[in-house]
This record gives sequence, C-alpha cells and structure tokens, in this order.
Amino acid sequence: MDQDLNQIKVEKDLGVKIDQDLNFIEHFEEKINKANMMVGVIRTFVTMGEEMFRSLYVAHLEYANQVWCPYKTKDVEAVERVQRRATKLVPDLKDLPYEETLKKLQAYRRSRGDMVETFKIVNGVYGRDACEA
Repeated sequence: MDQDLNQIKVEKDLGVKIDQDLNFIEHFEEKINKANMMVGVIRTFVTMGEEMFRSLYVAHLEYANQVWCPYKTKDVEAVERVQRRATKLVPDLKDLPYEETLKKLQAYRRSRGDMVETFKIVNGVYGRDACEA
C-alpha cells in the first residue's frame, strides 16, 4: 500500500520548534517574544528580588537551550537586548554594569548549558553511540 507523506514545514518536539531545514528560527523568535512579554509581567511587581527574577525570567530562556541556542551574532544580540532590559527591572541590580548583573544572577545560559553538555559527553552520560559521527 503506497501512501504519500505529508510535508511539514515546522515540527514541535519536546517544546522545541524545528523547521524542515533543521533550523530553530521559529522557536527562537517565539522565545524572544515570550521573553519580551515576561519583561512586561515583571514590570508589574512592586518589588523584585534576584531569586524571584531568576525564577520568572532566566529559567524561561534556559529550557532546551542546548538544542536551540542562538549562535548567529544577530540572534545572540537579540537575546542579550531583552535580557539587559529585563535585568534593569531588579532594583538592587539596575545600576550595575551588565556583566556584573549576570554574575550576581548566575545567568550564564549559554556557557552553563554548554559546560553541562560537555561534561555529560566527556563522562559518557549519553553512551558511546551518541557521540560518534
């Protein structure tokens, strides 16, 4: 029995959107939009501590980051623009330089995720087959 397969332009798997060219453009754009909306929500809080900010904002951008993490300069800059604006909403941090703010918030999304994945690969967490080409 012959059957035609439907061509799908974008698929969502485990909450991550990937297109037919194996790009994460739609997922990335959705993340930026949600991050911008989260900035709007954060503005409604009268007081905002570092821990609450981490819970509301940073965790949102970390989900499946190792899969969709932006690597193009324009995409990295888009994430950083939203994050810079968001971190200025934490009263105790708004006057600090951005790099110092990231240290205080422990907001090392990309580098932290990369280090965790590298550790898992080096220590055989995924098994030998997962790392062979």
